[in-house]
Amino acid sequence: MNGFEFTASIIDALAWPASVLILAWILKKPLQKLLNELKSFRYRDVEMDFGQQMHAIESGAEKAGLALSDTLEKFEDASQISEQLLNEASRFAGEFPAPAINQAWQAIVFELSQSVERLSIIDDERITGAAYQSIELLDRRGHLDSATRSLLDRMMKLRNLAVQGMGQIPNVTGNDAKEYVRVARGLVEKLKSLGT
Repeated sequence: MNGFEFTASIIDALAWPASVLILAWILKKPLQKLLNELKSFRYRDVEMDFGQQMHAIESGAEKAGLALSDTLEKFEDASQISEQLLNEASRFAGEFPAPAINQAWQAIVFELSQSVERLSIIDDERITGAAYQSIELLDRRGHLDSATRSLLDRMMKLRNLAVQGMGQIPNVTGNDAKEYVRVARGLVEKLKSLGT
């Protein structure tokens, strides 16, 4: 093989990958727009449609008797931390859906912790602030009905997908985040009513 044949074989081997890269660069904006509009993903044996899951959760929230609200009220009292978190999440849900979902989840986590404290549930193995452990404690002590428990578990999974799965799943839409915040608001109200 002489120098010309060697050069030709390298060009031949690199031609299609280079073409794909050039085409991707040329179509960068349309591809980004298309990827941002995707609402589902599939990776190996796992398939997820965030919007569909959110609608199922919202239906579960109604079955659990949660009061779902889109209203934004201003709370200045420091004891109303969860409402402040939810109001902030509502404000940026449209532009920043994943952080809004995380913020709404933090409101739920706060109320879970408050409920465990208010109900004087003590567990030597409990790690302060661990949402799953708070859910377990409230459930084991009979403070959560099965619909609410299921809803909390599903909301935690969706939050993890939206926040920790960045780059692995399509972007969550602003409407998905708004629905998540609505359900979170209902869960917070339900948690506040435990033991009263």
